[in-house]
Amino acid sequence: MLEIWAIWALTKKIGSMLEEKGRKSGWYKVLTVILWFGGEIVGAIIGAVITGGDEDAACLLYAFALGGAAAGAGIAYAIASSVPAVYRPPSQDTVSATAMPIPEVFTPAEAAQYLHMPESQVLQLIEKGHIQAKKVGETYRITHEALDTYRASWS
Repeated sequence: MLEIWAIWALTKKIGSMLEEKGRKSGWYKVLTVILWFGGEIVGAIIGAVITGGDEDAACLLYAFALGGAAAGAGIAYAIASSVPAVYRPPSQDTVSATAMPIPEVFTPAEAAQYLHMPESQVLQLIEKGHIQAKKVGETYRITHEALDTYRASWS
């Protein structure tokens, strides 16, 4: 019963590890069970060869079988660990749902990001009158419409 619990726990762990990597885990779980039982059979055969088939050495034979099962489990875990993660680009729904809304009023720094230029250049364009802005305290505020008007003047 303990062996069945160990196989179940191992296949669950390997399955979750692969699913975190974006992989389907079904065949890896099957591979784990095959390697477990295959290792157990091979370990029992090696144990029988070493003990010479002596019935008094049943505990030693069982120990070899468990060692083979553990080796199979270790191989299955190593294979699952070495599988690379699958890259899945975010879907358009995810991108549009997480995209930040465009503000109605920009600071010069935000306007610079929006226009893909340095903030100092935005300030120069404001001072030359190419971008309309209102001075609020020590800084400027620029409307989205003013930035779009300036962008339209590029072409």
